[in-house]
Amino acid sequence: MDSFPTKDLSPEISRALLDACAEGESLRIPDWLQAFFRDEPTPRPERPLTPEERIRGLATVWAEAKYNFAYWDRLPGEAWWDEQFQAYIPLVAGAASDEEYWRLMESFGNLLRDGHTLVLPPPWLTGQESEPPLRIIAVEGRPVVLEGEGLPPGTEILAVDGRPAEEVRREVAASLPLITDQYREWGTARRLLRGPAGTEVQVRVRLPDGSEQEVRLRRTGPLPPRPPLEVRDLGDGLFHVAVNTMFTDETWQAFDRRFPDFAGVRGLILDLRWNNGGNAQVGWQILGRLIERPTRAAAVRMRCYLPTYRAYGFSQRWLVAEPAVIEPRRDLPTFTGPVAVLSSPITGSAAEDFLVAFRESRRGPIVGGPSCGSTGQTLAVPLPGGGAFLVCTKRDTFPDGTPFVGYGIQPDIPAALTIAGLAAGRDEVLERAVEALRTWVG
Repeated sequence: MDSFPTKDLSPEISRALLDACAEGESLRIPDWLQAFFRDEPTPRPERPLTPEERIRGLATVWAEAKYNFAYWDRLPGEAWWDEQFQAYIPLVAGAASDEEYWRLMESFGNLLRDGHTLVLPPPWLTGQESEPPLRIIAVEGRPVVLEGEGLPPGTEILAVDGRPAEEVRREVAASLPLITDQYREWGTARRLLRGPAGTEVQVRVRLPDGSEQEVRLRRTGPLPPRPPLEVRDLGDGLFHVAVNTMFTDETWQAFDRRFPDFAGVRGLILDLRWNNGGNAQVGWQILGRLIERPTRAAAVRMRCYLPTYRAYGFSQRWLVAEPAVIEPRRDLPTFTGPVAVLSSPITGSAAEDFLVAFRESRRGPIVGGPSCGSTGQTLAVPLPGGGAFLVCTKRDTFPDGTPFVGYGIQPDIPAALTIAGLAAGRDEVLERAVEALRTWVG
């Protein structure tokens, strides 16, 4: 809500309240939410949602955001949110189909401009869409093939079904949370060719040799996800370690298996460019093997809503949680040589939590582009019709209070891919990190 300025409760009071509220509790993910993360088709409901059910879904999003969202100070305020709710009531009630209803619900959630606050359409609806087996990213501001089937790396997408690519990207942007400019640029490129599963899309491309041609691609499904951890020997004792996800303990366990004692390792490059998050503890297990002294993670603030204080007209109160401390691991040897971390606008959530702690540890540079600019703890609420609303309930900053949500974490050494480099099979970001570490290693 928009009762600002705000006041922080003292660390002592915050700690006591947090401990008291969490006593006897453990983290639980409800079964209904897990269905959104399983790659399983779900049947379409036998009947469409009624206008009353649609309005109830809209009201749920409005109310849960009003009392749980952590970033109201970045928006016009409570009265503005009420006005948006009023404006959307006739839109959702009169939607011509459930598909249109869920598009409206997504746009309503995106008004909050936060990557951890969004409406998830039901799995039966999202399962109707797919894309060709290509990974497309933004390179030099343009949608370019990184890897995949049918088109070589460095191929630029010029038009989709006869429409200029930039026009389609603007349309895609309307369905994305407006987190940061860099996320929008990469997110619209990644979703450029999405459409009804199994259909063909006509694409005009510029190939690496400069020629242009029309190709037809079938939306048979995205490329399979990368393994949790990939390791490549770069020579001279340098290793490229792609940490692709933090959604599974297999990531840090694979790191331990590959580097039980770091024998022969003179430098590490941890690549988080394709890591969009998971569980921060996964990354901290890896970081714990790279530090010799404790290091701090992000600082956290959470809303403390007291209805009686609101009646008194008091300011919004915040619980302030002291930054978690990541301890060096003692179960396996520690690597004390030089380390660099690669980042991109895809690097988000728990991967950004890793960047915060890595920078705080002063173990080495972050190389590449600015990160996504979105992390936090979501509260998940079911919606009529099988969808869900996720709302960010806490604010994360660097330990000294410097914000990065909504901005991204800036690299210490900026570096970017180029179209020519991709076409030539080069990775200029990795090359820049190798250059930095080889200078360090000597």
